Amino acid sequence: MNTALVRSDSAWNASTRRAGLGWTTRTRNQRTSSTDTVDHVSSPLLAESLALRAALTECREMHVRDLRCEAYSSQLIRAVTSNSKSKEIYGIVADIKSLALSFVVISFCWIPRQMNSEADLLAKQSLSANQVNRVITTANQLYDD
Repeated sequence: MNTALVRSDSAWNASTRRAGLGWTTRTRNQRTSSTDTVDHVSSPLLAESLALRAALTECREMHVRDLRCEAYSSQLIRAVTSNSKSKEIYGIVADIKSLALSFVVISFCWIPRQMNSEADLLAKQSLSANQVNRVITTANQLYDD
């Protein structure tokens, strides 16, 4: 796989205004699972946007060149791939578009919820545990299982 694949998702608690973010990144040589927890998040859409931005930031730090981003939020994917303006996530979408310039090739695609179950689980676990985590699996570990 020459193109890295990132899948992101979030879980949001309306009463605490806290979001759990989760994302997975797969490259030819490794698989990374990452989480974060963010306070003062006003909506599920904002949480989804923050998850994608965090995933892109991590991919840039990993020196990924070609990237396919997949997420369940059609509203987020539409905001990133078109000129539609969503006041609620305008600044985060601007950050995502700016980060996208760091990659040689990048695409953003909607996927059905069932294809995003791993990122969804990571986000829910992060929200319940209120922690930041990153697990890297190398190619050797992928094939030893």
